[in-house]
Amino acid sequence: MRALRTALMMLVIPVMTAAQASVHGGWEGVITDAGGDAQFALEITVEGTDARGSMVIDGAEQYLAQGQVTGDGVQFTTGRLRATDRDVRYAWTGVRTGDQITFTVVAEDRDGAAREIVATRQAR
Repeated sequence: MRALRTALMMLVIPVMTAAQASVHGGWEGVITDAGGDAQFALEITVEGTDARGSMVIDGAEQYLAQGQVTGDGVQFTTGRLRATDRDVRYAWTGVRTGDQITFTVVAEDRDGAAREIVATRQAR
């Protein structure tokens, strides 16, 4: 019985890890708003269902907070997107399809519309 349980775990764990690691790695994209275009680089590290990492937008680094991964989905919060924003937190919710994550980004402290931002996996 113990051997059967071990064999089953060896089959299940790689599947769970592969799904959770699907957003793991480096991503890049462009944020377009009234202020123009801003390049961003996103680095996501997955540990279990926790997502950690950082994002660099227009040369300013921010750390991901409250990150969670579910299959090909990821969500986290960041601080301001541009130097003109003041203490605004943004909620990022994304779904990975192949080498892209399509994010819906919403300002938590403002009454603003959600925007869609696409990130592409960085070349290795």
